[in-house]
Amino acid sequence: MYTLILITQGFVPIGLLLWQGLAHSKSRLGWLLKTSLIAIYLVGIALAGLWSIFFPWWTPYLYGVAWSLLTLITCWQCRKQPLWPKRNALSLLKVMVFGIVIGCLSVLMLQTMSGYFPPAIEPVSLAFPLEGSNYFVLNGGNHSLMSSHMKTLDEKFRNYRGQSYGVNIVKLSQFGTRSAGLLPKDIEQYEIYGAPVYAPCPGSVVDSEKHLPDMVPPQPDRKHLLGNFVLLRCDSADILLAHFRQDGVAVAVNDLVMTGQYLGDVGNSGNTNEPHLHIHAQSPGSEATPIDGDPLPMLFGDRYLVRNLRIEETSTFVNQRSVGNVL
Repeated sequence: MYTLILITQGFVPIGLLLWQGLAHSKSRLGWLLKTSLIAIYLVGIALAGLWSIFFPWWTPYLYGVAWSLLTLITCWQCRKQPLWPKRNALSLLKVMVFGIVIGCLSVLMLQTMSGYFPPAIEPVSLAFPLEGSNYFVLNGGNHSLMSSHMKTLDEKFRNYRGQSYGVNIVKLSQFGTRSAGLLPKDIEQYEIYGAPVYAPCPGSVVDSEKHLPDMVPPQPDRKHLLGNFVLLRCDSADILLAHFRQDGVAVAVNDLVMTGQYLGDVGNSGNTNEPHLHIHAQSPGSEATPIDGDPLPMLFGDRYLVRNLRIEETSTFVNQRSVGNVL
């Protein structure tokens, strides 16, 4: 995964921008096709890319500024070029290849953009479970290109189906990354590690775990997927908050909690590559596999959280602190 991120979000866009600036187009149509292809790719990775891991969250904006400047410069440079390329088989083939690639990338981009809209299912209204500022959504949205959780909608993942509309949240440093260093082994180097987690709704604790060890990134615990967790029953929905630190859960089964009550601290237990908070809503699951309920979309305040959404200040969700009910 990390190699793919480096290639698709680092090497490829930088290479494309160099191509935009250094390779002179022999026709205005060639310039338009090249410029459009690069733009669509940059927008696509801005939407679907996993930012804040190797590259700061603001990197796509930097790419956008560079593309805009290069577009203006190269547009001026090719103004005297002919409109159409030379009419031969090679030129025609190039135009066809550009058209096919642009078409395919456009379809992927539009599919990704569709993930910004919640599914046509009645959502669960929750209070945001963290306080402070500068949080960032790594996984979230209504398409597999925006959230790895979406794969659990497949019937073969039925025992884990409840997490399909789940959200993974990290915290950003002042530089726009989620940790000190690229892939630190020390979990305390991650900004969100140890952050207090609060109940997003009033309800009762139906299941929990707190004794599992924190893992050393990026090694996950495949045996205990949830790690240390709290499963709340709020009206007719179950809300799971997972990957707490070892002995970092402050509530127990059958405890009654109120919205905003302290539940524990973010850790790195369970099936996770690095410290983050996982939260999802579902209909109540079975006793044997508690997250096999039907997944439910979540609203925090009036916001549907999707990948690469930056939450600058959680006080924007304060109006939901005393509500936390199912709509």
